[in-house]
Amino acid sequence: MNNGKHSCIFCNYAFASYHFSVNRMRMERNFMLRFCIVCAILVLSAFCVDEVQCQNVCEVTVQKLNVRSGPTTASSVIGSLNANERVNVYSVDNGWAKIDYGGADGYVSMKYLKCKTESPCADELQGQGIYEVTARTLNVRSAPTTASSVIGSLKAQDEAEVDFVDNGWAKINYKDGKGYVSAKYLKFKAARAKDFPVEQVDSLHEDTVLVVNLIEEKHEEPIPVQSHKRSGIGIDFVPSIYFGYANFSADGASPKGRAGVGVDFAFQFMAHDKVLFFPKNYYMEASLGYVIKGSAAFPLHYIDLKLSPIGYRYDLSDWTLFGKAGMYLGYTFSSVVTNRHSFDTGIDVGILCEVGVEYQNIGLGLSYERSFTNAFDSRLAVNNQGFYLNVSYRLFNLR
Repeated sequence: MNNGKHSCIFCNYAFASYHFSVNRMRMERNFMLRFCIVCAILVLSAFCVDEVQCQNVCEVTVQKLNVRSGPTTASSVIGSLNANERVNVYSVDNGWAKIDYGGADGYVSMKYLKCKTESPCADELQGQGIYEVTARTLNVRSAPTTASSVIGSLKAQDEAEVDFVDNGWAKINYKDGKGYVSAKYLKFKAARAKDFPVEQVDSLHEDTVLVVNLIEEKHEEPIPVQSHKRSGIGIDFVPSIYFGYANFSADGASPKGRAGVGVDFAFQFMAHDKVLFFPKNYYMEASLGYVIKGSAAFPLHYIDLKLSPIGYRYDLSDWTLFGKAGMYLGYTFSSVVTNRHSFDTGIDVGILCEVGVEYQNIGLGLSYERSFTNAFDSRLAVNNQGFYLNVSYRLFNLR
């Protein structure tokens, strides 16, 4: 009897332990399942957050708008939208809007959409906002056409407040009025601080379709260049070649001149803003080069180091006038040998000046050089001098 009783107690204990183990396993399995679901939601949210933030609701402004499979007119048409139909725009690139079309990605021309300004991405989509100039010099015109008059210009890295962009032209605030610039030389930087409530925006621009279309129209604006921040002191690399007339200036003698040819590798240190007491557009130049000078009978080959501490550039729309003055130091391995004498050459030290014009990084100038040391050790005062035509190219900037 006692043995049977003990056996029943053991069976009950084993059965209870089994039930406890099974319930515990079920709880752990449910907990792990819930934990995995929460982690999956968090991961998907992390990947989707940027897309949601950039979503914007836009409205079709034409009777029928083609939806294409890619951001080009060569892409196949996968559907169409009707006037006043609203779509979600996720991004804009080169005048094409990426939209949600039937659960898939589609592309439509941004110029036929009008976007709501309540969205945090509306400034970028519609063209409104603060933009940065990417061209070295960008014309500001009185109207959105290349036939209109130029009323000023903007420099690389200048900021412009854009009201709207239409057909490749951006309307900006310029000085005390408005102006127009080519939108393809602007890069979006930040949303602008609006001076009026959001609900008033539609009424202010009810007759204007706000669009971004940066590449479909061709304009005669300058080619944009890759550059660093153009403020303070900038450093440009400007190689040049020059050719002209060289001769000796000698007391009591008139030697026959020769063709003078040279090449320079120059670095220009430019003030893009006022720095200390130097005005804006002031620059200094240092160069190292090679030149053939002398006369027809005695050509002299020099390695020249040129320093021009005085230089200034004056912008005239697409053209830039420039001038500089300085001195040079030359050394030659050449010697002067006649039928009766042999003369040693020495260090050539002199002054130089140049004036010219530059257009789209290509410069054309006239220069004069004159030494005030003897070209060789003769009893005559013999000095190098030359008149040259210079052709330069502003190759790149270091700062």
